[in-house]
Amino acid sequence: MPVITWQALAASVATGQENASLRLSQQQLASVRRALQQAVDSTVAAKIETARTAIVPAKGGVLLASATRIVDMPAQPGKAEDGESTPLARWTRLQLNATPDSLKPFTLEGLVTASGKDTTGTPWVRIDPSLDASRMTAAGAHVLWWLFAAGLVLVNGVLFVLRWTQDSRRRDRLEADIATRPAPGTSGLF
Repeated sequence: MPVITWQALAASVATGQENASLRLSQQQLASVRRALQQAVDSTVAAKIETARTAIVPAKGGVLLASATRIVDMPAQPGKAEDGESTPLARWTRLQLNATPDSLKPFTLEGLVTASGKDTTGTPWVRIDPSLDASRMTAAGAHVLWWLFAAGLVLVNGVLFVLRWTQDSRRRDRLEADIATRPAPGTSGLF
């Protein structure tokens, strides 16, 4: 007789029978997978937390923050399809990084965009690999161009204000001079 419900499965396991004709629907199989994944994740998360206490007090070294993956490093195993790390993948990486084989030299080229220390005193350096020293001349030329443009705007702005004030003074004097002169045609000569 095939087992098609959870109760029948529990009853057959309790009596010690083998279930060669076990039938599960896709939904039941998915729920079993979810339950197993949750059990594994909770166990692995506990292992990561216990391992973290051994790792965190370790001092020395620098934290490098990069927007791109460091090419010379091995790919991170256990990545989920959606790009998020699962606890099992984090545990695999933790085990990989804890071995002496994971200590490999690498090269990271770019410009340092920020640096500092975190709350625990570990120095950190943020490197932007999309910027490099060979583009420094182009960046310097752009800065000089912007400074020249800002200087032109500033000089022209000052000249505009000077000319405006001179024009308004000239207009005021001309209006005062016109006001003191007699109206045209009233001089009485004709």
